[in-house]
Amino acid sequence: MYKNDIIMKLYVTTILSFLCIIGIHAQKLSVESFVAKTNDITARTQPRQDINGNDCALVKVQLAAPNAVFEGNVIGDVTYNTSEYLVYMAQGSKRLTVKLEGYLPLEVNFLDYAIKSLEPKIVYQLTISGVVNGKQPEPVRAKTGWIVLDSDPLGASVYINNEYVGTTPLNNYKQAYGKYSYRLEHPNYHSSSGTIDLNTNRFEDKIIMNPAFGSVNVKSNVEGAEVLLDGKDTGQKTPCVLAEVASGRHVIALRLNKYAPQQQEITVNDGENVQLNVSLDARFASITINSIEGALIFSNGNFIGASRCTENMMEGYYDIVVRMDHHRSSSKQIQVIAGQSQEITLNPIPIYGSLDIASTPRNAIIVIDGKEYGRSPLTIDQLLEGEHVVSLSMEGYNGEKKIVTIRENENSVIDVALNKKDNEINNVRDTLGNTTEKAQALFKEGNEYYKRRDYKEAIRLYRDAADLGNAYAMNNIGTMYEHGEGVSKSHLEAVKWYKKAAELGDSLAMNNLGIMYVHGVGVSHNYTEALKWFKKAAELGCVPAFYNIGVLYANGNGVKRDISEALKWLKEAHRLGYKDSERIIADLESEQRRNVLNRNRFSTPTLNRNSQSVPYYNRNRSSQNNRYRIR
Repeated sequence: MYKNDIIMKLYVTTILSFLCIIGIHAQKLSVESFVAKTNDITARTQPRQDINGNDCALVKVQLAAPNAVFEGNVIGDVTYNTSEYLVYMAQGSKRLTVKLEGYLPLEVNFLDYAIKSLEPKIVYQLTISGVVNGKQPEPVRAKTGWIVLDSDPLGASVYINNEYVGTTPLNNYKQAYGKYSYRLEHPNYHSSSGTIDLNTNRFEDKIIMNPAFGSVNVKSNVEGAEVLLDGKDTGQKTPCVLAEVASGRHVIALRLNKYAPQQQEITVNDGENVQLNVSLDARFASITINSIEGALIFSNGNFIGASRCTENMMEGYYDIVVRMDHHRSSSKQIQVIAGQSQEITLNPIPIYGSLDIASTPRNAIIVIDGKEYGRSPLTIDQLLEGEHVVSLSMEGYNGEKKIVTIRENENSVIDVALNKKDNEINNVRDTLGNTTEKAQALFKEGNEYYKRRDYKEAIRLYRDAADLGNAYAMNNIGTMYEHGEGVSKSHLEAVKWYKKAAELGDSLAMNNLGIMYVHGVGVSHNYTEALKWFKKAAELGCVPAFYNIGVLYANGNGVKRDISEALKWLKEAHRLGYKDSERIIADLESEQRRNVLNRNRFSTPTLNRNSQSVPYYNRNRSSQNNRYRIR
């Protein structure tokens, strides 16, 4: 029993001695006072700003020991002079930690001294006691560990004890043993917070953050409607899914051309997928317009089709006009009511003259513009005004061709004497007198065969006309080679014939040659050469060339992009009747007003061009880097 008492006394003595040693080597600092010194103007005469340019507060720390360390929102270097530290801190700071070797860290919470937070340009005095004879005891190494935090999603901002320390994954954050509060924040997610008890070498945790958003599945009875969220364009069209829509109330609006806009208010909850089905009301009707073959159809001055077309027209009144060469235009006003389809027939009125055809001998077969009418003598009471090629033929006689011009309400007369055939087979050039007249007749006859899609006969006649120097025929041969109509497709041959026609002064061929240089087909890609030919064509009055020059300046192809110069050429094309320039003019004028270049906004018009008396083509060729296309 006596032995056990001795052992117990030794144990207690050892413990007390150990505690005394700790007390000696890790003494406490204490705050005697913390007050604002409103009469001290040091913070005004020696000001300091934080990185945002905001004025700082100055804390004068009375501490009779050098080498103290201050932690918190300290701005810049701390100075020490005769037991006083000058510590500049950001305005709004609420605490300061003082560390001195051999002493326990001192946490100063300003609110404990009736100071809610530091104000700018104010001097505060913090008096600290507890230093033994101004000497620092032997330092004590604090136990430390690592705080490792991960999150889902990654990239969350991490706050430890309300101080920002980085983003997840947080791997290299070392602190003394103790308890810490943490908070994670991430856009569109709810904040996550908790407590860290750091009492080992490593504390590790992964925080799953709860979304503060949902998604919206938007559908409409008509696909392709633009979707707006709270008045802002989402860049999506129905059907679509709007992801990560913040939880709460929102307004979804749908817009689609020719439909009444619709909007609907929805509530999105965390993690929820909202199903939204919107019904759009059509504000248009399907209007079908029938006319004769080749008639051009216009609505309120805009071309909408040929011969027969169907358009979805918005509610309102429309002036429908049909036009055709050698016909008087016909027009009709219609009222379009949403949902009420209409079909109308509107034909241009032909302009007729008459033609008497006689021959010696009689009974010659009469063919006009490739169509057989009967035998001579013959009166044709209704023949469209304009030029026509009249052919007369009879077995055993050389055929004859004449060009006749028919005028409204006038009677024209052709009386032809046919010559008996000799041993030589005569061709068309031998039956006509003047070379120019022969070439023009062959060219016009070639056009008739082209319209009937007899391309081989058409190109044969074009070649005959070209041999006699007809530039129009050369241009059309180039077009047929470009498209492989009646011949094997060849861009090289097309360019050869375009050049021949252009050198003879044909403006359409010049324009076509410029297009070949733009797209680099049959020739090397060369915008400079293209611009040269377009300008030559424009000088001769080729309207598409004005448009094409404007497009080059609008895109900056081979020239410095110049909106003013582009508008000059495009407006001239429009003045000359080229309606396709209207949209680009509107785009450029809008851009000019904004003075902002936005190269990908506008869709591109279809490439097209035409050749003399050959039907209008749509030719889809363009560079993806260009806003507007050459025509």
